[in-house]
Amino acid sequence: MDLALGEVVILEGPNGSGKSTLLRLLAGLGSATGGHLSLAGMSADRRIQARMLVYLGHATALKSVFTLADNLADFVQMAGHDTPDDDRLVEVCSHFGLTALLDRPVRYFSSGQRRRAALCRFLLVPRSIWLMDEPTVGLDSVSRTALADMIKTHTDMGGSAVIASHDPLGLDDRVPARTLDLKSYQPASTDPYWTAEPAP
Repeated sequence: MDLALGEVVILEGPNGSGKSTLLRLLAGLGSATGGHLSLAGMSADRRIQARMLVYLGHATALKSVFTLADNLADFVQMAGHDTPDDDRLVEVCSHFGLTALLDRPVRYFSSGQRRRAALCRFLLVPRSIWLMDEPTVGLDSVSRTALADMIKTHTDMGGSAVIASHDPLGLDDRVPARTLDLKSYQPASTDPYWTAEPAP
């Protein structure tokens, strides 16, 4: 599998076909039994992956006792960036209609609000490659449109994404996207497990 600049690869396949496992491998959260990972022509290790990727799995990984603002600031700091100021947090959270919840502990959030809060991380940390596992779960139609717009802006700027989803993402023709069906995918023995040429 390869990933080009400004491209989205959508992983499809039934439960158990390996979509989540593949995303976790790409995120550096596991070890492949075959093949290799290559990012920008370099053999990928976890340090390289951490600088180039943002990953969201099934779990939102939000601390329930923290406010939304504290959760987002904590994520940005762990990614090695300065704590975002209030204006930046408001700007990002407005994309998903969450500005009124910035000072509320996440334990009071609905599942959809938690998912939207987790998606805000992609807007806060500049990374070339986005990895998303079922990002539409719990989202209403307005939030799904906001997600599609966010992905389009990312690809317009040269970013790429690998997204596992059972649901349509609403990208239409606005984003260069192709589908990889893991149920029938059989890479050639000489194919790299994963190659990408992310934006600088």
